[in-house]
Amino acid sequence: MIKCLTELLKLDADWIPKRELHSLYIRPTGISMDNTFEIGRSRKAKVFVVLSPVGRYYPRGFVAVKLLCDTKYIRAWPQGFGDKKVGGNYAPTIKSGSEAAAAKCD
Repeated sequence: MIKCLTELLKLDADWIPKRELHSLYIRPTGISMDNTFEIGRSRKAKVFVVLSPVGRYYPRGFVAVKLLCDTKYIRAWPQGFGDKKVGGNYAPTIKSGSEAAAAKCD
């Protein structure tokens, strides 16, 4: 993976920002290519890297942000995937249209 990423960065060197406080976002990604919907180890997978030039993360400099710790909507259930980066981590925190409408009425 490191050899492939090194080669990719050579090929896409023009995309690497030269400006101060700018960088190249690098996201290694892996997805299952199995033609099933089940829990278990993948038999086929695709691994790839997404690259994107990015500007300053904090355009006005670092300013602390206020966060809400919500114990009702949790990303990782007990024995779940909270320690892994998977799409399913976010599903429990997304309100569907009917839930969102009901929440507005409460």
